[in-house]
Amino acid sequence: MKTACLVLVYLERVFLKFLILGRMKKEKNLSVMILVTTAEYAKEALIEFSHLPYRDFVVSGVVVVDQKLRGAKICGVPVVANADDFYEYLRTHVVDEVFINGNTRESSQALANELLELGITVHFNLVHMNALAPNKVVEKYGNYMVLTSSMKIASPRQVFAKRLMDIFGSLIGLALCGIAFIIFAPVIKLQSPGPVFFSQIRVGRGGRQFKLYKFRSMNADAEEQKAALMEQNEMSGLMFKMADDPRIFPAGKFMRKYSIDELPQFFNVLRGDMSLVGTRPPTVEEFEQYQLHHKARLGIKPGITGMWQVSGRSDIKDFEEVVALDTHYISQWSIGLDFKILCKTLQVVVTGKGSE
Repeated sequence: MKTACLVLVYLERVFLKFLILGRMKKEKNLSVMILVTTAEYAKEALIEFSHLPYRDFVVSGVVVVDQKLRGAKICGVPVVANADDFYEYLRTHVVDEVFINGNTRESSQALANELLELGITVHFNLVHMNALAPNKVVEKYGNYMVLTSSMKIASPRQVFAKRLMDIFGSLIGLALCGIAFIIFAPVIKLQSPGPVFFSQIRVGRGGRQFKLYKFRSMNADAEEQKAALMEQNEMSGLMFKMADDPRIFPAGKFMRKYSIDELPQFFNVLRGDMSLVGTRPPTVEEFEQYQLHHKARLGIKPGITGMWQVSGRSDIKDFEEVVALDTHYISQWSIGLDFKILCKTLQVVVTGKGSE
């Protein structure tokens, strides 16, 4: 019996290693990491990372802080920015993690603190065990011992539990979506000629783009009409919100009040683009106007619901308040908090309180 168990454990480990290696070769779902270093240490670090047998990241670029090398390549990896345009690169590109190597201790700590405020996970060659943030863990990256810090560090068990909750929740949600389609599809077609579903490119975790789906609740040309209504925007900041929006047809108002229009987003959750609970995914237009600190809210997957939705979203008029709620959620995240938000969401949906 013991021999059989040992054989099964061995086969399981072989299978997992096979999956991990296949994932690495395809670079699918790997974290995108940028190396920030001096010209002296860039090649050494890249060679070290390339020799790792297993890794869950891909180095997409190098930032050389002491020379103007942008456009060059080091070990086949492009130099994507210099010290003076590094933050602009972070604002406009997908970056999940930054590895800091070769800087002075003081500059590394200052840079790490700024990157943490952007929602980016930071690794740097461990020099001094000072407190970077409440969430930190010592890890081994190649032969480097690093202190990893982020707004929130979740254990593999927590990440697995959240994904499992997303899968089960999305299956239930898609069943409800099917029922809603049978009821509302004819009504949508009758009241507003055009497609039943509305799709739009949104920005998710780390700046990744994906196509979000909803039941259409506005006129088919609503996006074209938006420009003429911008003067009536009730939101201060990078979002548009307007009471009694004339683009919404009657059935659309009902669907929005009870969040029925958002049911197709459970497909996004099942695909992994979104989570049940997270932050609101901005449009590409909104994202392009983000300031650096706004990107912190993209440190996790966007969600169908979140702190903003259950905090009286109709009463919130300032985008900075939305950002504050989102960053608070990220830093305080737990499975228990997700359950609380889901329970409050059910109350909001049933009562229609706080809906847009």
